[in-house]
Amino acid sequence: MIERRLSNQKKSKDSKSPDRAPHDVTAVALAEPRKGKKAWLFGAYTFLFVWGVAYLVLFFTNRLPI
Repeated sequence: MIERRLSNQKKSKDSKSPDRAPHDVTAVALAEPRKGKKAWLFGAYTFLFVWGVAYLVLFFTNRLPI
């Protein structure tokens, strides 16, 4: 693959390079969900699990505030 550099830009002359993919392929790649959404879901379920375990411990030791 031949690359030429003009200041900050890279231009690839290889026609099979992923940089020169058709527009519909790049649109599909951009439409994929981000990883941050999975992190928020994991955090939310972790919080609910920890809260549930704490509730059960307090319930069975008769220490729930009434």
